[in-house]
Amino acid sequence: MTTKQPSDSPIRRRCVVVAMCVALAAAGGVAGLKTLQSPPTLLAIAPSERAAMSASTTSRDGLSQAMATLTARVAANAADDQAAVALADVLMRQARVSGDGSLPMRAEVVLTNTIAATDSYLGRRMMGAVYLAQHRFLAALEAGRKARQMRPDDPWNYGVIGDAAIELGRYDEAFAAFD
Repeated sequence: MTTKQPSDSPIRRRCVVVAMCVALAAAGGVAGLKTLQSPPTLLAIAPSERAAMSASTTSRDGLSQAMATLTARVAANAADDQAAVALADVLMRQARVSGDGSLPMRAEVVLTNTIAATDSYLGRRMMGAVYLAQHRFLAALEAGRKARQMRPDDPWNYGVIGDAAIELGRYDEAFAAFD
């Protein structure tokens, strides 16, 4: 009698594939997935500001400059959801570069204020990613679902739902979202 090894489990294989895809996307290794992140971030900024920031938002100095510019925009107008989402994105990038765990919390505050002021789809969409970064998977799942209700054709929402569901051990829901 032959028994299957645990490593041969179809669920385990699917989890490994999904985890690898998520890791590659997070690292920017999958060009197609990376472009899905662009619209609510730098593309939402005025062309003059985007030109100044786009080449420099991966360096520490560039991220700091982008944070200052976007913080000023959000402070001047809390309803500027494009600036708020771009600021949240920059804060998340800076957190990865610096290891500063307070920056995702700051991103959450920025988005919460913008959502309260405008019920912004872009803010709700980005909030799912912020919750994932904070390892608040139930909150991320709920944010992804709310954003999906607003725009069911946006693949970002299915990624948030799938990532959160994987982390919560809800594999059927995760695979349905990824499919």
